[in-house]
Amino acid sequence: MQNTFTSIKELLGKNDVAVENIEKIISALKPMNLKKGEVFSQTGKRTNKLGILIDGLLLAKYETPNSKDDIVSRFYYSPRNIIVASFESFYHETISNETIEAVEDSYLTIINREDLFNLYKEIPEMNKIGRLMAEQSYIFALQRIHQLQGMKVKERIKDFYKCHPELANRLQIQQICSYLGTNRNALAKFTGTKKK
Repeated sequence: MQNTFTSIKELLGKNDVAVENIEKIISALKPMNLKKGEVFSQTGKRTNKLGILIDGLLLAKYETPNSKDDIVSRFYYSPRNIIVASFESFYHETISNETIEAVEDSYLTIINREDLFNLYKEIPEMNKIGRLMAEQSYIFALQRIHQLQGMKVKERIKDFYKCHPELANRLQIQQICSYLGTNRNALAKFTGTKKK
């Protein structure tokens, strides 16, 4: 836990947060351990927590009326995408339309909505960090839309392995296929993958 707080302190320091305010922020964070398969947030429920992923791997998925399988929309892993939240539910206090679950045993620090919004009021620098988190989420969403709408299957597969090479051995083929909007045969054709 000490190493975790050291990393968070470094992150906050890079964003010009004063030392005394860093302690306030750290005190609002709580540890959370998720075993593989456990849920961080659930479809159909409000989520009032935001997580910072320290170690592990999570994915977000949503149900569609035309498919028996859930659709994987994004992955959370360090260092690429460490802010874990069902953002629409968290910020607007609405029912979540996605489930976020652990693909591996994972360790996070979390903050609840009320504490985060109180920090926004008390510490002006937190607004900058919140804006940066929102911008990062927006950029990832745009990249995802571009990938699905602007690329052919072969390009999506190539782009995935280029951008997320470390995930190839940590995910099931089914999860990768769902994320890419393709099937096992297409994935095997372009990668030679025969993994489960």
